Amino acid sequence: MPYLYGWGASLVILGALFKILHLPGANEMLMLGMGTEALIFFMSAWEKPPKDYKWERAYPGILDAQDADPDDVTVTQQLDKMLEDVNVDAKLIKNLGDGFKKLSNSASGLGDLADGTKKYNSQMLSASDNLEKINDLYMEQIKSSEQQFMATQKMTSNLTSSLDQTARLHVELQTLSENLNALNNVYGGMLNAMTNTKKK
Repeated sequence: MPYLYGWGASLVILGALFKILHLPGANEMLMLGMGTEALIFFMSAWEKPPKDYKWERAYPGILDAQDADPDDVTVTQQLDKMLEDVNVDAKLIKNLGDGFKKLSNSASGLGDLADGTKKYNSQMLSASDNLEKINDLYMEQIKSSEQQFMATQKMTSNLTSSLDQTARLHVELQTLSENLNALNNVYGGMLNAMTNTKKK
């Protein structure tokens, strides 16, 4: 039916437009549109009425007290009856509300604990970074110490070689001194011999 209403209204509007503008076929167009609209209104007699909802079940206040059906029970009344059957009173509901408040406070405490854990994790990460930096500095110091040790060892080796050369030079000088002493003795002996010979 909504489709028929729309199509009929469109034909009526087009027929009126043709008639106002005196376009060719205006009378036929207007007759077609009006006839279609009349047929649609005739067919609407068999259209199903909209569904009638029982609004008094959802909104009991719209009925007067005399018109209300005692058999009709609202959802709120059913809920009240169920709570009464299981012995749920205002005190129990209040205790339940207090329990929810305590649960909320506990959840808030867990949130603070989580924040503390995040802070602790952040501090641990910072400490780990610092340890890595210290380790790097320590390794650099070890490398520097190794280089210094190698340089010292090389200097020691050079010094030992120099000492060996000095010792050999000292031995050679001592040998040379002994040889000079021997020559001196021989020369002294020769001088004495020559002196004695001249005296004779």
